[in-house]
Amino acid sequence: MPTILVVDDEGPVRVSLIITLERMFPSFTMAEAETIEAGITKAREIGAELTLVILDGNTKSQMTGLQGAPIIRDLCPKAKIIILSGNQTEEFGQEAERVADLFLEKPVGPKVFINEIKRLLSTVS
Repeated sequence: MPTILVVDDEGPVRVSLIITLERMFPSFTMAEAETIEAGITKAREIGAELTLVILDGNTKSQMTGLQGAPIIRDLCPKAKIIILSGNQTEEFGQEAERVADLFLEKPVGPKVFINEIKRLLSTVS
């Protein structure tokens, strides 16, 4: 079953994202992780079923979303990756756009968020 993985160190943000995603994409399985490292482990476990990964760009873990995205891409090359982060520099945004399929700066409205995900998922082969 196609799976969406949400990685964010803020529990309420993670839960809110998952609730929104479950409503909009009921045919997908949801997975979550609190750290980038745990997200990499989950991606490895999920494997080819991983369709979309939403990474917090700047977590309290040892690794950032910018560092984790290429590792997840190597593990699951067909998965689309979104980096979602706030209060970042222009350089951060450019790097996020390089390593992910999409960079969204927090706060992002739910309508924009869902439309961007739908657009990305429409390109999944």
